[in-house]
Amino acid sequence: MFTGFRIILLAGACIFFTLLALISLSSRLPSENNTFQVDNRYEIKPHVPNDEHATAKDVKVRQHREIVIRPGEKFLSYWTHSGYHNQRIALENALLLAKMLNRTLLLPPLFLGPPVPFAEFDRMYERLLTITKRGLEHCGKVPSDYPIPAECLNYYLNTKVSWEFLVDMEPIRRWHSFVERWDMSVEWLHSRLGITHDDTYRLKDNRLWDYRIYDTNDSAIGLDKYARSIFVEDLKRVEHKLIQTGSLFGTFRVVPDLLENQQHLKFIKEHLVNRNAILTKLAARIVDKIGGAGNFIGLHMRVGDGFFMRTARMTLDRMYHTIIDARTNLSPDVVDKLEGGTHDQDILEDETVDLNKRMIKPLESESFEAATNDVFPDSTKTRRAVVPISRPKIQCHKELDDNDPGVNTIIYIATDAKMPRNNSLLFKFFNTFPCVFVLDDFQEELDEIRPLRNIEDKAPLASHLIPMLDAMVAAHAETFYGTPRSTFSTYINKQLQPIYAGKSIDIVVYS
Repeated sequence: MFTGFRIILLAGACIFFTLLALISLSSRLPSENNTFQVDNRYEIKPHVPNDEHATAKDVKVRQHREIVIRPGEKFLSYWTHSGYHNQRIALENALLLAKMLNRTLLLPPLFLGPPVPFAEFDRMYERLLTITKRGLEHCGKVPSDYPIPAECLNYYLNTKVSWEFLVDMEPIRRWHSFVERWDMSVEWLHSRLGITHDDTYRLKDNRLWDYRIYDTNDSAIGLDKYARSIFVEDLKRVEHKLIQTGSLFGTFRVVPDLLENQQHLKFIKEHLVNRNAILTKLAARIVDKIGGAGNFIGLHMRVGDGFFMRTARMTLDRMYHTIIDARTNLSPDVVDKLEGGTHDQDILEDETVDLNKRMIKPLESESFEAATNDVFPDSTKTRRAVVPISRPKIQCHKELDDNDPGVNTIIYIATDAKMPRNNSLLFKFFNTFPCVFVLDDFQEELDEIRPLRNIEDKAPLASHLIPMLDAMVAAHAETFYGTPRSTFSTYINKQLQPIYAGKSIDIVVYS
């Protein structure tokens, strides 16, 4: 009787989960309105067409290179995680550490899609192993008019590309050796590099800010948020064939006190910039349409999530009034009318946005002035001759101001706000300045990105590439204002903009 009961229970469970899968599947069947949001502004259909009428354009995302191991060669590897810019920061640290240790870097791919959350060392390894499409190759071949198999429902949410797809890695390859590690498993290490469990020294982390690595034993740079110190001198004595670290994310996580290492970091930062041919071409076209490089103000407004949503009003109000003061002669009364009389409210955080315990600490605990240092220009250097509207190809959205030429300054806004021209947070900019542009204004260029997909897994690339294009356009500005605490803004301000302008990057080490 007990056996019969178990059979009935098992059958019931099977029916339940079958119905659950069917409900989930029916909700994802292709239809005109069945889209899912990949980022805050751009949506794609979850089921990519795969037939003779498809408009998709496959692009190569990596070069297949033969791995040649030198006698006695030693390696460094690390666990990558989080979004694009955090992965880029970790790569900067990894390249610098590999150079310091004279070890070949095992370079993971760039993971695009929902950010891979950080976990402690062993769990992070397990997490990286799950980011695979091995065994799901059929998902990219399912025709658009077929139901999506249950195992393929999330197939297009993520993809991976080589760093060489976005960055010109040849100068770095000549500067220091690295091997692309497309597979994060220990089996790959053994089969491709002959590295065994006993050949590996594991520098484990138990928390995100576990260790900070120093190139000297008497650094003036403190631990700050990190729990312990690791010294390059000690790592150099490790005899193992491979040093495997955990997370290397964090600005100046690898501290370059020595001048030689500061020069190495400068080289790395100058070359880890987006050089993708498609994006470079489209960015140049858009920049030309808004007056050319150095002839507009660039803004980055991150407003769509968590901490950034809570402080969005403050950040945008600060940007707005800084530009008003530096570029125009508008009176306070006129400005108050143009921004809709919301200034007193906009200088406060939006307390309706709940920051749970996992979120970054609220802004009240630090100076707003200090928080903007990395992403706002020096206020004493922002006033300059007003950018003239002299090229007929510039199509402003409102009539120009004949009385105050500063109001006609060209502004480009890079933002994660969906439908920015209809977003109330941005109203004051569009209402005051006639020549404000956003990426949505350039549909011809966006149409060249939308069909792109990864040739290997057929995953769409548009939602990942469009924010990068946004950053590249903003970085060609004469003056740039960004969002405090945004790695996206810091990247534009500290790396992209000076490099595009032909300027040198300054390395100022801080805690």
